[in-house]
Amino acid sequence: MQTNQCVVIIPAYEPSNNFVEYAKTLIDARIAQLIVVNDGSGEKYSDVFNKLRELERCTVLEYAENHGKGYALKTAFKYAKENFDERFVFTTADCDGQHLVEDVLNTSLTCAEFGDSFVLGVRDFSLPQVPKRSRVGNVSTRRVFKLLYGVRISDTQTGLRSFPYSLLDTLLEIKGDRFEYEMNQLVVLHKRDVPIREVPITTVYEEKPDDVEKVSHYHTVRDSLRVAKVLLTNLSFFMIASVLSAVCEILFLYLGLKYLPEAGLWIFSQAICAQTIARVGSSVFNFAVNYKYVFNGKSKRSIYRYYILWLFLYLASLGYASLFAHFIEQPSLVTLCTGLSTAVMSILSYQIQTRWVFAGRRRKNGKFWGWYSRFVRFFYRLFTKKYTSLVAEDKVGTVYVCRHLNMHGPLTTITKLGFDVHLLAFSPFFSYRECYKQFSTYTFPVTQKMGKFKSKFCAFWTTGALVPILKSMEAVPVYRKNTNSLTTLKKSMECLEKHENIIIFPDINYTANSQTESDIYSGFLLLEKLYYKKFNRHLKFVPLFIDDESKTIVEKTPIRFRNGDFKSQMDEVKDKIMVAIGCKLGEQE
Repeated sequence: MQTNQCVVIIPAYEPSNNFVEYAKTLIDARIAQLIVVNDGSGEKYSDVFNKLRELERCTVLEYAENHGKGYALKTAFKYAKENFDERFVFTTADCDGQHLVEDVLNTSLTCAEFGDSFVLGVRDFSLPQVPKRSRVGNVSTRRVFKLLYGVRISDTQTGLRSFPYSLLDTLLEIKGDRFEYEMNQLVVLHKRDVPIREVPITTVYEEKPDDVEKVSHYHTVRDSLRVAKVLLTNLSFFMIASVLSAVCEILFLYLGLKYLPEAGLWIFSQAICAQTIARVGSSVFNFAVNYKYVFNGKSKRSIYRYYILWLFLYLASLGYASLFAHFIEQPSLVTLCTGLSTAVMSILSYQIQTRWVFAGRRRKNGKFWGWYSRFVRFFYRLFTKKYTSLVAEDKVGTVYVCRHLNMHGPLTTITKLGFDVHLLAFSPFFSYRECYKQFSTYTFPVTQKMGKFKSKFCAFWTTGALVPILKSMEAVPVYRKNTNSLTTLKKSMECLEKHENIIIFPDINYTANSQTESDIYSGFLLLEKLYYKKFNRHLKFVPLFIDDESKTIVEKTPIRFRNGDFKSQMDEVKDKIMVAIGCKLGEQE
């Protein structure tokens, strides 16, 4: 992204004259547009906004009365939605000089690179120049946010935030007109599974200018209560759901005691049956409410996890109730201890449901391989030649391309790169039956010249190891010469959209040795069209070359398509990749 695709939004309430110089510096950095919102500053500050109107590429939106920062931001978002499109990235900043121009641009560029993310410019609150009130306030909200939502955010109160055009509708729907609006952003975007990324910025706290009454318009008590209300919303819904579940349990118990036969069902008494029905019925209600409204469940496994937790809490409640009744004689103390224990278990239950029961599968630092593939990679490294990888991990998502070299390419790169990649592998290798057939009828007898019995023996053991490895490393099946090839492109794009890397070995004659000229399949280049349509930027194809003399995996210069017709560039890009990976050895750089 170029800076001329960056739109900066600044809500301004009673700004200093220094703000005009700051606005000029931003515009000189060649941003697309500066949108300033006059949040009812009054006649005293009209000169500042008049000077801003005279600046090129600066739009001033205003209204008479002060409505708050959230209202001002949403006013600018409405304007941005009507006057810009998907090509632009939007960045909000403060008018008090805390956000350096280079930090604004860096945050914008990071957002453009990741496409679908909400990017925060985060400050370092351990520095000595940070006021004690700011340090304590941010640390407190940061800890509470992690406690209630299971997510660590370094700076929950930063005003420097970047996001793509696609998030404007969501941001306009979020409630709040004052300082609580920015906290609400974090809560809602987290619940909607929008990636929240962080970029370190310079921590600036300047002295109050002479021409303003105060730098911050944050009202300590009133606005803190608003922020606390936002943070505790999820916990409040959880408590309401728990109360409703208790009411539901009492109702089921009443109906059971009234309508079940007194003789009981099977070997159980009426009371036990009624209690069991009541507990199960209320748990179903509680799960449904928590899944849909409280935690916004993301995994189909949530119901299994929920009932594992439910059974544990049920047995624990029976245990401590019996324990208190056995050792404590006074009924009032038994009741008090039981109530305190229930409260502790409720807090524990909330934490477990937030972090485990209703959490989707979260990838840490781009790691997505399962334990089985990691174990195999570790074991394989112990008994193979030592290769060193000179390849840097791409944090945005790219396509690595390497020669197959009769399995030398996949085995060496996958085990030595040092980071997780999605391998594009031939589709029969994902099915035990098809994989065994491929190895027993072609790979071992034809390419390896093995006998019939030996081929079947090797095929049996190879299939048993290969299929679970590919599934554990989340490989992508490659379908050739049929309509299922669209599935390959779709799954590859899903990986790239999550900013995860993929690797392909496109040799047509992959049994060729390192001295034989070969050709490659070019179908994977179609990813460029899908990627450009999604992110409005060109996909990066990174050629890898295995140098057997120096025992290194070398990363060549990335190859990209240019703006213009896709088809006319296909052969050119293909030839460049072939040369870079060594399929045309005589033309290597």
